[in-house]
Amino acid sequence: MEPVSRFFQVRPEECADNRYTIETAPAPSCLLHSPTCDLRLRFPAGSHLGLADASTWDAPIATASPAPLLPILTGSVPLGTGAPMYISVKRLSTPDEQFAARSQQVSEIAATLRMSTPDPYIDASAAAIGIAADALWDAGQQCVMHGAVAWRNALAGWRGPYSLASLGQHERMRQQVRHW
Repeated sequence: MEPVSRFFQVRPEECADNRYTIETAPAPSCLLHSPTCDLRLRFPAGSHLGLADASTWDAPIATASPAPLLPILTGSVPLGTGAPMYISVKRLSTPDEQFAARSQQVSEIAATLRMSTPDPYIDASAAAIGIAADALWDAGQQCVMHGAVAWRNALAGWRGPYSLASLGQHERMRQQVRHW
């Protein structure tokens, strides 16, 4: 099990095969090409961008050689002007078949519960409930976890398994009961 303290940390191996093109004019920006997707990153005026090796993530940031083995973008900007500062991230491309497959999967999960009420916000919440319930399921342990991201632990007395019965996921409910 991954400890919560590391759950959102960058893993150096995730930076393998990343390629960055840093631009300073007309404004600080960067083009990231990775095996997963291409991104255009834009930063506030006055930003200083550089590259470092992700294997030294916990060490003080130092400028890396021109081609670090596990490249990660670093940057800084002076604060204190009182003006708002914005960072923009725009996805330029994603392998189409991966995006289409994941989009179809998410659509199917979101459709597990539908509501029809006079309130469109309540109707829209049905899809979120289906996604949240699916995120609680852990296929490896064959049980519902307490927390879809952090605090992801199997707890016997937790109410999360109610979602299985409510959404008609009877096979998962059988696995949940067998787990305990």
